Amino acid sequence: MQSGERTTFYDEHPFDWASPEGETKIRSVLSSPLVDLIDVLDSNLLIFDVGCGPGRVLKFLTERGLRCIGIDRSRVSVELATSRYGSPAFVADNLRLPVSDAIADVVISDGVIHHTDDPHAAFVENLRILKPGGRMYLGVYKPFGRYPLLYRFPGAVIRRGLQRRWSRPCVTIFAQAPYFAVHFIRSRGKRTWAGAINLFYDYFVTPKVVFLGREVVEEWCVRHQARVVRYDENQRQNVHSFLIEKGLCTSSHRDAVRNAVGEMMLEKRKRRMGADDIVRSNRTAEFSRREQDFFQKNSKTVNARPGNYWAFRLLWLAVNGLLVLSILLAVYATVWEFSTRRYLRGFSDAIVPITAPSEEKIEAILNWMAHGPARNPSSPGEVTSNRDPTDTLNYKALLEVCGTATNAFINLLDAENMEVRRVLLLDSHQLTKHVVAEVLVDGRWIIVDPAFRVVQRSADGKALTSKELSDPVTFVEATQRIPHYDPTYTFDHVAHIRMARLPFLGMPLERILERIVPSWDESPIMSLLVERESLAAVVSAILLVTLLILLRTAVRWYGERRLGIHPLRIRGQLHRVWTVLLDAAH
Repeated sequence: MQSGERTTFYDEHPFDWASPEGETKIRSVLSSPLVDLIDVLDSNLLIFDVGCGPGRVLKFLTERGLRCIGIDRSRVSVELATSRYGSPAFVADNLRLPVSDAIADVVISDGVIHHTDDPHAAFVENLRILKPGGRMYLGVYKPFGRYPLLYRFPGAVIRRGLQRRWSRPCVTIFAQAPYFAVHFIRSRGKRTWAGAINLFYDYFVTPKVVFLGREVVEEWCVRHQARVVRYDENQRQNVHSFLIEKGLCTSSHRDAVRNAVGEMMLEKRKRRMGADDIVRSNRTAEFSRREQDFFQKNSKTVNARPGNYWAFRLLWLAVNGLLVLSILLAVYATVWEFSTRRYLRGFSDAIVPITAPSEEKIEAILNWMAHGPARNPSSPGEVTSNRDPTDTLNYKALLEVCGTATNAFINLLDAENMEVRRVLLLDSHQLTKHVVAEVLVDGRWIIVDPAFRVVQRSADGKALTSKELSDPVTFVEATQRIPHYDPTYTFDHVAHIRMARLPFLGMPLERILERIVPSWDESPIMSLLVERESLAAVVSAILLVTLLILLRTAVRWYGERRLGIHPLRIRGQLHRVWTVLLDAAH
């Protein structure tokens, strides 16, 4: 709901992840404070759901016969909400609501204002349309917990990856697919791929996120003559909830809120300083007697003799050692990939004219592969360069890096930022008989055969696609002029990636990938993964690091929860050292 846009982020990725059928399902996706508020609302009240999205809350309101109106910046979301639930809704910006002052009995803003350019202005605008004595439910992102870290670190990498065409499949494989798997398991098979991806975009890709603390919202209420009648931290969730009543604030209430804000800031400062004794005493006070007994019973195992769990400690050391080695491997593979990219980029810059059209770039590479680099003619008195192009642009050296002619061609064109992928020509037994390349030129994937240094063309010189070459007449017409071309290299059966080569896992893995990411094998990045060893090493190393981190987390959890062993936390030790140094400095 940001201003200044014709097509919003949520037009392309609506926050549509909950099933529209079933009251139980919709209750499970609303916070308990909001459910409690809706349960006590009267049918005569006028309710505005500002930032209604596809109608996740509107459905719950209409089921109870409540008068409700939805407002959202996204036209797509409003159309989904009205078509599904029949509630009136319209498109508007929550920074400038086209609604009269003091008209609403209840305003719901569930996870909305933290996506605007000015959350405070959005809060004031929502409060403006509320009647004196009316209630507003406000849900905003918490400034603490895991989500702020996830949005800033992996989120930044994901957003940058989605901006580049070649890295989008990596985001799908390494971020979206695991995210879907986690939600699929947690929902017991009810979460769909589309729903998980909509959640993924809302959490990690949404361009504007502001994290608002409790003290900030409390201060806004004091400044605008409102008060918080209920607050819920909503543990294990990303948002905390406020139930706000509009009305005149007395001076005593204003002072009380300011004192509460000061106490909260002091408590936050103590937590940052790592006051272990305060945290421990607060936690003990929260336990019931039964929970305290359970805690004391399990805390005895923490002091157990180390020799009792030698197998666990050996496993812990092994996992950490493998993790360190995998990180070193990832660093090595990254350097290898970087040097390979620079090498290929230098090669392509020397061979391919920068401003040439796409087909001329293809012909330049094929001509160089056929005849090698040429020396520039020089006059008798001219001083020649010590660098001979026949040495520096050596085709044999390039083959040592790339392996085959098709591989070299694909990597050189990729260095020129052109869309290119490999095509496997298969026989009747699904075995590879020849490998060619496909290049995207003017919206068509034309066939190039680097082994024979030609672009497959018809009699009139038109570059041909694999579909056109599957016609026997066209195939004979295109290949009869190529010397020594094997007539069995037909295009009847083609593929980009042949997963069947992997024993046992090949076919099941191919079916899973096809279900999660349709046409995954047609992506140029997949061709690069199998044609460039350095890139494959980077991806493999990242996967290995990820798996070992998950394994390390599982081993730590088992040791702490089941055995009562607390391995050394490096982060905690560094924090204590830093605190000691600061105390010494003061």
